[in-house]
Amino acid sequence: ELSLRITKTPLRQVKLLRSSMPKLRCLQLLLSNLPDLEELQLEVARASCRQSLKELVLHVHRCPKLTKVAKQTLHDSVKTTWAWHRTDRWISIE
Repeated sequence: ELSLRITKTPLRQVKLLRSSMPKLRCLQLLLSNLPDLEELQLEVARASCRQSLKELVLHVHRCPKLTKVAKQTLHDSVKTTWAWHRTDRWISIE
């Protein structure tokens, strides 16, 4: 299980690469009040990594520099990556 809660920091970029975390069963990524965040990537490199994940929580709020296009791309990517697999998902991107 991996839970990351990041708030109120001058962070400009978040990249989470699943290839470096094989067999992860639960991922919780909570990002809020990040006024400088401009880039957010969640990558799943291998099918075996996707299959091991059973729960995904993604919460992105109050990140004004993250464009609507970036938010929609992230949302679409997460939805399509796990659309065929039995992963419990809770996604909130504002």
